[in-house]
Amino acid sequence: MQMLRALRALICISIFGTTTFAICPTGEGVKLCADILFAFDTSCSVSDETKDGVKSFLDDFVGLFDSVGKPNLPVVNTDDPTFTQFGMLAYDLGARKIFGFGDQPTKDAVQGAIDEFDHAHVDCKTTTQDALIMAREEFFTSGAQDDRTPNILVLLTDGRTQPQKFIDDTELELEKFNMMNNTYLFVTVLPNKNNKTEFADTLEQLEMLAPSNNRFSYLEAESTKALAVEVRARISGFDPCPLCLGDVIIPPPCPREEPLDILLILDHSNSIGPEDLRELRRAMVELVNAFKGVGVGDLVKFSIMTYNFKAEILSYLNSTESSSLNGTLGILEEMSLEQAKDTRTDLTLELANAQIFTEAFGDRPNAANILVLATDGRTMKKKFQNNTLKAAAALKARKAHDSVDIFLLGLPAHRQKNLDVQNTEWNEIPSKPKATHFKEFGNFTEIIPYISQLQLSVCADQTEFERAYRAYADSR
Repeated sequence: MQMLRALRALICISIFGTTTFAICPTGEGVKLCADILFAFDTSCSVSDETKDGVKSFLDDFVGLFDSVGKPNLPVVNTDDPTFTQFGMLAYDLGARKIFGFGDQPTKDAVQGAIDEFDHAHVDCKTTTQDALIMAREEFFTSGAQDDRTPNILVLLTDGRTQPQKFIDDTELELEKFNMMNNTYLFVTVLPNKNNKTEFADTLEQLEMLAPSNNRFSYLEAESTKALAVEVRARISGFDPCPLCLGDVIIPPPCPREEPLDILLILDHSNSIGPEDLRELRRAMVELVNAFKGVGVGDLVKFSIMTYNFKAEILSYLNSTESSSLNGTLGILEEMSLEQAKDTRTDLTLELANAQIFTEAFGDRPNAANILVLATDGRTMKKKFQNNTLKAAAALKARKAHDSVDIFLLGLPAHRQKNLDVQNTEWNEIPSKPKATHFKEFGNFTEIIPYISQLQLSVCADQTEFERAYRAYADSR
């Protein structure tokens, strides 16, 4: 419950270019919003008794929401500006829509549709990929979704795609699903009727679907109500309502008419696992999508780098891909998740200064320069650590109209060694004030909820840059 209260303490932003902070209302009555889709595995490997329990869980879960089925309300001058939409699909061999967003306009209607749902299987097979395709195409990009709030998929399954030859198809569709903006997947793990719940291949498939803290055990829950509360608490950090202070609008915080050059640098050293790298990539996709000017008049451009014992530039600011949203997202989607030894942060910062933020490679003189570095530790090997500090200082020491603001995302490390050296780097690399340019994470799944705050900090720096650039231009 303490975590739930903390997650509900959401930061609200005022309009008219001035950033102010206030704490949203807390307590059991606080209103939280999302487009939530249930995907119900009705295959033969889930018993009828479990399916009946799942219906009770869904009924309890929907009951935790205050405002249901009010999509696309105006965001000002309304008595109740919040909303949650529910949809539902079922799948075994193929997927079928049970009800879409907006079909059930009240909480009672949603619960009634769940109660009336016949969970009998159509076929004994389990084509999870079909559920993911339907979720993506017929719910979250259907036009019935509300883009002001996140898309939440709650997959209710024992996790086993059957026949197993379709597992690769499931993984492919999962990659497409996870590349969607503002879209999250949670799994309620149902017991396998054939006692395969703890099989190695079952656990492997469940890990593929969602990390452990986004999976919830039906068997281990005290009751369906307790399970509903547990799942609700977890997703509370992902679904803030668009409003939290009366009728104040939360606008896109960056001025759309001003250019912005952003470099993303992602640590690919051996100390970061493949699944954690996927989560980091999802967070970077979220960040790119947060800036609405990408590909619109070239207002916002991204360059992307990865590094371990070497630094690799995936795209420059003047690369063809950097001129469109799809191109930028494509670079992230196609980038290798291969890891290697060492963490040469010095090389990547030196390369950023020598190539990325230069006019020859697309850096624009009238655009604010932003560098987002995501790393889980200190520079390796030790003899290069001082070079990292020098490279970071050189980026920040440029003239005011050409400087680079550095944001450091401190990723969780599997092994905690030489923390004094790490703390020195993490204190010296980011720009000042450190409070808005540095964030340390305890878990990789904490990164996505932080993206909106990171965007606000970037936009605040952009505003400061515009002042410096205008003063520089006027003095010439």
